[in-house]
Amino acid sequence: MPLRRRSLLIAPFAAAGPAACGRKPKMAPLAAGSTVLALGDSITRGTGAAREASYPAVLAQSTGWNVVNAGVPGDTSAGALQRLPALLEQHAPALVLVSIGGNDFLRRMPPAETRANIAAICRQAAAAGAQVLLVAVPEANARPPSRGRWATTRCTRSSRPSSRCRCMRAAGPAC
Repeated sequence: MPLRRRSLLIAPFAAAGPAACGRKPKMAPLAAGSTVLALGDSITRGTGAAREASYPAVLAQSTGWNVVNAGVPGDTSAGALQRLPALLEQHAPALVLVSIGGNDFLRRMPPAETRANIAAICRQAAAAGAQVLLVAVPEANARPPSRGRWATTRCTRSSRPSSRCRCMRAAGPAC
């Protein structure tokens, strides 16, 4: 799926979150002007797209939030974890969107290490007072994609690294 199209699909769900599943939102609504930290890799950065087409830019435009694009191409969960404390201190975000792990998969990092890093990212962001939304990253799957779709990580309560971390698939909320 082209990056611009993916951006347009992700942005509304990041704003809607669990409410799109027909349940009461478990995250507090953010007012216009709130600071949101988008932590991730090249997908977050918008590599290959115009800066205004990155999902953080589209999200900022559609919500009125101050979205900080902290995407670094090629970054891994370990790299994001290392960068996070300075980003939290500098921006004091109300919400942290975590979309990291794809490069760990590509580099064949141990899945347990990736999960531990993502759990630490969620804990640190929550401890800093931010709400946390984890965007699931496609995982390895021995079966070919069915009906032209990528197999995506199941994002359930048991797979979340923390109860304070909400979860969303890249194609929409985890219902």
